[in-house]
Amino acid sequence: MPPHEPYWLLQWLRTVKSRSRADLIRVLESKKEIARLQRLAADARSPARGPMKRAVVAGRGADMSEHGCMTPACRRHQIDDTFRRVWFYFDEVVLADCQARERILNWDKLEKRDRQILLAHISDLVYLDRIGASNLAVFAGEPLVAVNSVTLQGEPHLKGLLPSGESLVRRLLREGKLTALPLGIDPQYPSRAGIQIEHAALEVDARWLYDPMENLGLSEHELKAVAVSKSVMTDVAFAARDIRIGRTFSAPVGSFNQLSNELLRGTSGPTGAAAVALAMDLPVLRQIPVSALIDVRNAEGDAFERFRIAVRKAVAERAAVQSGPEHISKQIYEDLIEPALFGIRTRLQAAQATLGKKAGTGAVLGTLATTCGLLAGAGVPVAVVAGIAALSASLGPAAAANIDKRAEIAQDDMYFLWLAAQHSPSKKGREA
Repeated sequence: MPPHEPYWLLQWLRTVKSRSRADLIRVLESKKEIARLQRLAADARSPARGPMKRAVVAGRGADMSEHGCMTPACRRHQIDDTFRRVWFYFDEVVLADCQARERILNWDKLEKRDRQILLAHISDLVYLDRIGASNLAVFAGEPLVAVNSVTLQGEPHLKGLLPSGESLVRRLLREGKLTALPLGIDPQYPSRAGIQIEHAALEVDARWLYDPMENLGLSEHELKAVAVSKSVMTDVAFAARDIRIGRTFSAPVGSFNQLSNELLRGTSGPTGAAAVALAMDLPVLRQIPVSALIDVRNAEGDAFERFRIAVRKAVAERAAVQSGPEHISKQIYEDLIEPALFGIRTRLQAAQATLGKKAGTGAVLGTLATTCGLLAGAGVPVAVVAGIAALSASLGPAAAANIDKRAEIAQDDMYFLWLAAQHSPSKKGREA
């Protein structure tokens, strides 16, 4: 597949001088700027269709979509979690773009919530650019279409979604906390009441708003059942969109949300090596900012490629003969990565300790030579030169050996991971 063109909305964003949320709101209030955006949107081209090598479609819990958390902090956390899980194996992350093109072209007709969704999407782009992850992202403008028995006739690859959705409805009704909300709970819709749906496995609490006059005769229990069903069917529609995007680019759909994974079960969820890679957790990197990981990746290109090739090889070999992505990923970490990191750390400490001992001995010899020179009346410059010569003669072979040892360690497949781990806040705290 040919390289995709830069995302049109990101190109526009890079021309905006100040990109704080408040400034973006002001920019979107400018008719002149909206007109410029609309021209860009009209000329925008979708990514070329076709297989992407080692790409993953970010599914629910990873897609920064409009159906999920909308606060900046929550969405930044979602971005961090997504790219922390995929950056070391996949080359590209395909994201749905909230139909930004359609929203921009129909700006004057948009409701307030639609404008908020677009603002959230643009704010996501600002953050992606800031942490250096925008070059890993590909945006697809696939429309959101409801899934029902009619659509399934033309899309048999979605057939697993409806039974999965029905199972999820039963689970939420059985385990979820369902709360009736009063009329006017949402200021934007003062004539509507709501049902709040809470569950430990939900990324964010779901809320269904309804017009009481259109639901006369339904008991509170029946209203809650309708709310759960409507909420799950919206999730099903988003899952279907992700699957369609995956088929467009021949890429698996990856989700880091438990309930979303239940929906994807039996459809085109990731299998084989891709499933293992998505399940892999690297504890050594958990506390490291994604921006730091990407910086190290860019700065240490050769070391990163050696690391990635080694991980991909281990994933492919084990996925071919074993099942259970979580089990395989844990094995790879415990059998390959953890011992290698321990070995690197031990070898570096040994090399440093050897050099330290040599430095101590050399310092004594250097001091002795300097002192003797001064006592003999050689003068300060001559005495200092003699001391340096003695120190260099002592340290030279040890320093050279230390450099060689470090160069050898730097060729280790896991050296990149060790380098990245040095950006851990706890390590920096100890150094301070």
